[in-house]
Amino acid sequence: MDDTGHRGPPEPLDQSPSPPAAPHADKPYRERRRLDQLRSAIHDRLGPGLANLQLRLELLEEATGGTGAIGEQIAHLRSEATDLVRELARIVHDEPPEVVEREGLLKAVDAACRSAERPGLRVGFHVSGRPRETGRHVAELLYRAVLEGTANVARHAAANHCLVRLAFSASHVTLQVSDNGHGAIQERALPGGSGLGLASLQQAARRLHGEAYLQSRAGAGARLVVKLPLPDGPRPLASGGRKKRGRG
Repeated sequence: MDDTGHRGPPEPLDQSPSPPAAPHADKPYRERRRLDQLRSAIHDRLGPGLANLQLRLELLEEATGGTGAIGEQIAHLRSEATDLVRELARIVHDEPPEVVEREGLLKAVDAACRSAERPGLRVGFHVSGRPRETGRHVAELLYRAVLEGTANVARHAAANHCLVRLAFSASHVTLQVSDNGHGAIQERALPGGSGLGLASLQQAARRLHGEAYLQSRAGAGARLVVKLPLPDGPRPLASGGRKKRGRG
């Protein structure tokens, strides 16, 4: 109001844009930050220990000459430690598993099945449907699930046969890792006590808009299932999408 008692023009509205939301309120940002922190922790806490283990195995291999049953076992363990150190570096740098990147999903899974075989345990691999490109993150999770599932069969299921199936449909790819073991395990946890393996797989599957679960029945074996959506479009593999029949 001025000196004459008349009201002046209204104050202009503040039309400046609202300040952007804090990045900490952004869920994808928080998830990326958590993953970065996890990779850093893996590098800082596991890296030195694995490198030291690799060095000690190399010294043992040199001392034994890599010959005889013990020498061969030490050489094999040293090779595995070297692979773990290399894989750890790929995790820290957010790179896919080397075998998946180099060979593709189907060959990587087939190699994992062969590696999982033990005396008294046969691991087969079968592909149905028309194989398609899955994208990096889907392929990485499926490969990880195969490693997790077959390792638990070998350690805990008391099975003599395990079958890994990859089934491709128009919209999804489904992985099944089944065995003929005792099957007396909870559906919400992979064998081994902690259940962290399945919980981690389930979280990763949900991030990709899929699902992961474990079915079991006493005396009838167990089955790990991971179902994930495929990218839009046909995108068949260069192999022409033939069915690949594995062992078993």
